[in-house]
Amino acid sequence: MKKIAVFVVLYVIIVISSISASLDKIKIDILSSVAHGLFGKKDIKVYLADSSFLEKIPEKKYNGLIFTDNCSASQLIIADSLKNLSKKCLKKSIFATNYPLYKSKYAIGALFWQKGRPVLILKKKALIKKHIKVGSNLEKYLQ
Repeated sequence: MKKIAVFVVLYVIIVISSISASLDKIKIDILSSVAHGLFGKKDIKVYLADSSFLEKIPEKKYNGLIFTDNCSASQLIIADSLKNLSKKCLKKSIFATNYPLYKSKYAIGALFWQKGRPVLILKKKALIKKHIKVGSNLEKYLQ
């Protein structure tokens, strides 16, 4: 009986970790699609300021995104907070990973989970102000 209980617990842990890993990959894939739709370039330099992404990046370059440790060298900043960003970084295009940061004047858009589903929204005025033209695949997310 103990062996069965241990087996069930291990199975549940493995299933949960694989689901979590696939959700992280989905998040990064969505962000890659958004970044390419906004900037229209083959390679986009991204600075991660969101702790939920830091350990989960598959590699330094993934799906056309080049992850950098220098926000000044990046084209897009993915953040959950403005706390650790310098004034230079605040002038960059900031993509929020939560709704409160999306509401700030610095964010151009957001991707976050609500009720188990991804929510993608883009600020039309902020994008116009930064001279970013949205690809046709992202127009339905403009607000």
